Amino acid sequence: MELHSIGGLTEDLSLEDVVEHMATECRNPQLAHLFSLLNLMENRGSGFRKIRFFYINRPISDLLSVSETSFTIKLPRKTANLYLDRKDYREVVDLLESHQTVSRRQVQDLMGISQTAAINLLNNMIDAKVVESKGGGRNVRYQLKNP
Repeated sequence: MELHSIGGLTEDLSLEDVVEHMATECRNPQLAHLFSLLNLMENRGSGFRKIRFFYINRPISDLLSVSETSFTIKLPRKTANLYLDRKDYREVVDLLESHQTVSRRQVQDLMGISQTAAINLLNNMIDAKVVESKGGGRNVRYQLKNP
């Protein structure tokens, strides 16, 4: 999802304020108040922090683009797959969403399973097109498969 806002930043904010400090300023306080009363908005100013937490391993430049006349927030699709109702797949995906790549050993330790079970799980996830492997041998790493 991409959200584009025309008008750039308010006079009180610099690009550094937004990028480094996640500072925000509401352009239309009356509309924000109405959305808050309708429970369509919560905790004014918390959006950027939530986005940064949700996309913790993504560089800010992938998520935010600011010019003098507009700014754009990009929210890349998180992994969605029919197999993710499986608890074991979900645990691995959650790990990958916070670390981008993992080793077989990390999966093994996270789940408290044997080396063979971890290999089988990761191979099943590769077959289901949830993850993909990079490298080989002891250096093999697993990452989410791009949709």
